[in-house]
Amino acid sequence: MNLLKRKRFWAAILAIALSIFIFRDFNFDRIWPIIKSINFWYLLPLSVCEFVIAFVRSQRWKFIIDAGKKVDSLSIFSTFSIGMMMNLLMPALTGQVARIFLLARKEDIKKTTAFTSVVLEILFDALVLVGLLFVVSLFYVFPESIRSWEIIGAVLVIALSIVLWRMSRHHHEAELKVKRRIDWPAVSWIERLTDIKNSFIVGLKMLRSRKHLYLVSALTALSWLLQAIMVYLLIAAFSLNITFWGAVIIMIINTVLVTIVVTPVNIGTFQLACVFALSLFHVGRQTALSFSIILHTFNYLPPLLLGWFFSIREGLSFKKLISERDREDGDYIQNSAVPKPTQSRSS
Repeated sequence: MNLLKRKRFWAAILAIALSIFIFRDFNFDRIWPIIKSINFWYLLPLSVCEFVIAFVRSQRWKFIIDAGKKVDSLSIFSTFSIGMMMNLLMPALTGQVARIFLLARKEDIKKTTAFTSVVLEILFDALVLVGLLFVVSLFYVFPESIRSWEIIGAVLVIALSIVLWRMSRHHHEAELKVKRRIDWPAVSWIERLTDIKNSFIVGLKMLRSRKHLYLVSALTALSWLLQAIMVYLLIAAFSLNITFWGAVIIMIINTVLVTIVVTPVNIGTFQLACVFALSLFHVGRQTALSFSIILHTFNYLPPLLLGWFFSIREGLSFKKLISERDREDGDYIQNSAVPKPTQSRSS
């Protein structure tokens, strides 16, 4: 019964079911001719791209955090890599939660502030994707369903950006309140929620710094450019008649459909997303599946290797990472739930 309650068990079942569905009519006899036709010279730079993307994204995370507290480049690369590995192996954004705990523990940052940095990462990614969709829509006519989601997504992302920017304008006031709480612990639910809100606002400090705003924007654009180049290199390897902007479309659709990891390493979901994206360019199912398998390998193997390397370097096993996350999460909830004794507010 305990097994049935575990998300990882159901994620594995879903991965198996999706794999059976996606490969139900796959002709394995045709794999070898397709693979033989690939120009493997394109795979050499492709194999390096994801390692570079991981480093670029880790440095973007560093500059998001740097506005409030300076962090070491190698240390943040290590934390980012371990978090990436856990996010791929654990379903429903559980790995992102682990990354927040790792950052909070290693850099002595409040968990809410660490959470804010991840929210800002997602926001900048979403802004770039919305911008790319707008540019690409000038060259390609998307199906009506995709255009509708494009408009809804753009409105939501822009609205969220405005809300967070306005909140960031009050970070000085929030920072003073957070510091004051060191001596005046919260004793009610309203005060605790206010503390969480203030810690969140403190994490938005980067939005008030032009230097950090430009650096984070540039690194976000660079990471997505490299991602698009990866897809285009594989398109060239398969000799498909798809332009660079077509590669951008495939990248965007694939990214959006596999944003939340619902199966370990997105097995099955990645293939479904890739086949759907390539079907817009009339690529055959067998070729699309072969394409998705190679792209999946080059997208996910480097983060797993980096995470494995840094977890060994820091003496952290996967089991230990999960247990530490559960323990810290439990402590955090318990400390929030148990009222602390009222202290004098006169000093």
